[in-house]
Amino acid sequence: MPHIMNKIFLFFVCAGLVLTACNIEKDKNIKLTYKNELTYRLNDVYNGTDTSFLLSQGKLIKKWEQYDSIFQLINTETKESFTYCMNWFDYKNYMYQSLDASHYEIDYTNEEKDIFAYKCKKAIITSSTDTLEVYYTKDLGRNYSPKGFIDGFVLEYTQRNKYIVRHNTVISIQDDSPEQINIRTDYIETTKQDYYKIQGQFNSEDNRLPFVKEGQTAPTFKTRDINNDLLDIEQKRGKVLVFNFWFIGCGGCVYEIPDLNKMVEHFKDNKNVEFYAFTGDFKSQVKKFQNRKQFDFTIVPKAEVVNHLYGVNAFPTTLIIDAEGKIAKTYHCTIIEQVGVDNVILEIEKVLGEDIRRSNTCSDSLTTRSLNLTHRSLSLTPYSEYLSNSS
Repeated sequence: MPHIMNKIFLFFVCAGLVLTACNIEKDKNIKLTYKNELTYRLNDVYNGTDTSFLLSQGKLIKKWEQYDSIFQLINTETKESFTYCMNWFDYKNYMYQSLDASHYEIDYTNEEKDIFAYKCKKAIITSSTDTLEVYYTKDLGRNYSPKGFIDGFVLEYTQRNKYIVRHNTVISIQDDSPEQINIRTDYIETTKQDYYKIQGQFNSEDNRLPFVKEGQTAPTFKTRDINNDLLDIEQKRGKVLVFNFWFIGCGGCVYEIPDLNKMVEHFKDNKNVEFYAFTGDFKSQVKKFQNRKQFDFTIVPKAEVVNHLYGVNAFPTTLIIDAEGKIAKTYHCTIIEQVGVDNVILEIEKVLGEDIRRSNTCSDSLTTRSLNLTHRSLSLTPYSEYLSNSS
């Protein structure tokens, strides 16, 4: 009997050790870094490589790109997935359900390979629009899949549909990460349909503002550039500003970039001229684009509100704003086809010269106390108020 009791005791001790080990493993936060390679079938300017991250904490998984604030939160227990993002025109935070696992079918295969010393098996995940080949491991003790839900953790996958081929593979695993999943409480819960409906209303013809005119005061705004530096146009008074409105998928926009760079090069030693390029593309998309093509303007991503304020509805569009904050010149379509980049440079020099002459005149008038300066104010739309509060 003592022998049997000893065996029972050892059994429970061993079982307790196993359970303790499993609990320690489950309590760990695991952070993975993935290398993402994208091939866009319709427009190769979006092709490129970037990085994404994934943090596994208990039953929760947070997934985000290298540069953008949007992220996905997956509950592996309830098999629900939500997207968290900041809306680009009202700067409010929204969340909506982003995945229904029932849309996907999974075919497990016996094909195997090693990834980061983990034994991985292959599975095929299909839906009406996508096919994914994934390699997953059970050695991490938790589950994750970019589409659907499988019994294992995906370390590599290739996604194919009629628009893209995306290949993601893990390049580092931190198995005891100090990072935590902390979600702010100011997210507004909505549906994906309603979220895009709000954006559609903002972009509608009825909501569109007229294109700015030469001589009018430039609408004011605050936003962040690609380096996360604050751009406050009211703080730029006294400088000549050159604004270019573009996007990556616009062939004419990309075509004129070398000529735009010539403008920056010409004025590189002049601190009174600054160049900004506003695009609706995400920061991560712009970063990939910059890896392939040099663009010397300071780029402002997700800038649809600035497009809206200036009434821009054709791309590319370029504006020159004088030191008093007035629209001095507007250009539609590619500059080189319209007037030639050299003429645009001359126009900037002309605006600079007028600003210098105006400054000298003001200085003389102030000396003789004969100039009555009046404050110019612009009645802003609600959208510009959103921008002004975004800093």
